[in-house]
Amino acid sequence: MGRGDKKRRSDALSKEDHGAVFSRWEIETTVSPNKQDVKQRRILAKEHGTHATHYLQVSQLEFHAHFREANEQSEVGLRAFELLKPLYVRQLKERNACVCRFHYKMTELRTGWNNMRTATRGIHGHHCECDC
Repeated sequence: MGRGDKKRRSDALSKEDHGAVFSRWEIETTVSPNKQDVKQRRILAKEHGTHATHYLQVSQLEFHAHFREANEQSEVGLRAFELLKPLYVRQLKERNACVCRFHYKMTELRTGWNNMRTATRGIHGHHCECDC
């Protein structure tokens, strides 16, 4: 028997279930729009792979329940589902924030307008005679 001919456990996940779980983590999570969230991981010596951080907007328990509803024939438990989570998937800490590109850009725009408005009005308001 070669090294790859090892007998599989009877309760092991099938390759189809493994692929379904991993693709669910990959597809159903939100990719971060921030440039700083692109991570680089070492694959081999002098070889690195890059990928963006993904954010999970619901709890892992809810995410697993949605997976079980979509794949009723699958027998993947919660712990096995969590173990198959990729390293770049993170739980979204702030629940009231949307990480889509549209809302992120609008937040940047609003901050820029506020900074520009305060810079043109000065410290004392728009009827100021001083050089503040």
